Order: sequence, then C-alpha cells, then structure tokens
Amino acid sequence: MIRQLQLVLLGLVLCSLCSYSLSSEELTYGTTANAARDSRHWVMQQLLPDQTGLEILAVRHRYTITKDREEDATVTIANKRVDGEGNIFEKTHDWNGIDGSTKVGFDVVPTSLGSMWGDGSITTTGGELSDITVQYSYQFDPCFIPLSNPSCDGYKDAVYQYLLDNNLLNTEPPLDDPYYSEWLQYQADQEEEEDLEVAEEEEKEEEKEVTTEQVLSITGKAAEVVNTVKQQAMLDALIGNTTAFDAYSTIQLDGGVYKEILVMDGGEFKDNFRAFREMSSSSSFNTMFKSQFEN
Repeated sequence: MIRQLQLVLLGLVLCSLCSYSLSSEELTYGTTANAARDSRHWVMQQLLPDQTGLEILAVRHRYTITKDREEDATVTIANKRVDGEGNIFEKTHDWNGIDGSTKVGFDVVPTSLGSMWGDGSITTTGGELSDITVQYSYQFDPCFIPLSNPSCDGYKDAVYQYLLDNNLLNTEPPLDDPYYSEWLQYQADQEEEEDLEVAEEEEKEEEKEVTTEQVLSITGKAAEVVNTVKQQAMLDALIGNTTAFDAYSTIQLDGGVYKEILVMDGGEFKDNFRAFREMSSSSSFNTMFKSQFEN
C-alpha cells in the first residue's frame, strides 16, 4: 500500500509538469499533455517532442469507471509496438466484483526509445469511463545530435564534418544553407588561425635571434676582430685590465727556436670570416673567449 502511494505521489509530481520540461546538466525531462483529452485513441508521435534519442520512462493514468459491483469489467491502457508485433506497453485493471471508482496510477517502464512507441488507447469491457488522463514521462539529451545546437559540446566538430561531407570546406554554400553562417565563421577562424601561426613563427624567430645575440657576445663582431684598428683598441682595453693581462705576460715557455720550413709561392692569406661566424655560434668558444677577462 505504501509503495502504491509513493508511486501515485510521484505520478502527481510528474503530472504537474504537463507539457513543460526542466533541464538537468545533461538530460531534459518532461511529461506529455493528456493523450486521452480528445479521444480514447491517440497518435504517439503527435504527443512527443521531435527529439532524436528521446526515451519513455513511465506512463501515468487517471480515470473514473462507473459500474455496479456485479458487473464484470476490465480497463486496458496499451501502446502498439512500431515495426513489430504486439504491444510495447499494456496494463489491464480488473474491476470484476468491485464497485466503480476513480483510479490513479503510475507505471515505470523499461527505458525505450519513443520512436518505438506506436499508437495508444484506453479501452474497457464494461462500465463507463470518464475523466480520463494518460500521460507519458520522457527524457532526452538535447545534444544527442551535436549539430542541433551551437551550445552543444562537439558542435564545432559536427559543423566541420557537415561541411566536409558536403564538400563545402573550400566552396561557398548557397545562402539558404542552414549552416551558411557557420561556414563564414569557419573561414574567418581559419584565417585567424593561419595569421596566428605566422605571427607565432615570426615571434619565435625574433626570440631566437635575440637570444643568440645575448648569449654569444661576439656575434656580428667578426669584422671588428680582424680589423687592425679594432684589434689595437681591444688590446689596449686588455692591457688596461692588468689582472687579466698578467695571465698572458707572465707566462714563460721553455723551448728553442722554431723555424718556418713551409714555403708557398704566390697568393695571399685572407681572413676567414666563415670561421669567425662558426666560432661565434659555438657556446664552447664563447665560454673560452669570455674566460680570458674573468678575474
């Protein structure tokens, strides 16, 4: 008895929603209008929202049967199965040997797609029915098809797939295409992404150049190093730092006289600027070069 009261109360709560719905974080729940308002036979697809993936959760009913105790009667609520035999839902109430009364019930059903529910009806084998209400509780994922709503996760990917499937990525669709504005946005996003990638690459190159100049102190100074005037200025600066210069001037090397025996006829020796550039990009060379000036 307690269980029946709980079901009735739950049915009343869902009934209060009627054709309205309320949304959770992922699913939308709702209840149809009264299927038996105008007739004892009804078309389900005219009751349910046009939502792909919609599922039926329960059937709520309320009716009054007028009959004598001695009169036999049964009341059956049923829905046909689409593309199949028999009924997908059927509930029969036995009123044999019972006085007529008002009945309220709420039947939870195995979750199934609303598209499988065919035409519904409420019939009786005796007595008279009145004040009939039959409603269906349902749920659906509003983003079952991500392309249906821009707020759905995966909408952008779904639009891309739509454009790809219809060969519209690089071809302008007609103005009446339902996703024409999305195509324009896609083109704008592509241009923005390409511009951003180019800007990032340029920024990386600039950072790389600045970093090289900062780390390699003689970058771009090869011409100055081989210039005699610059050499003398560098030497004067080195001599001014006696501590660093003493490391060179106080060293004595033991040995005899080394005579040059290699003779080359003609030509001249030119400064190897390429070698200077390669040395300027060597961290080991730079470390060795700067160590000469450290105390």
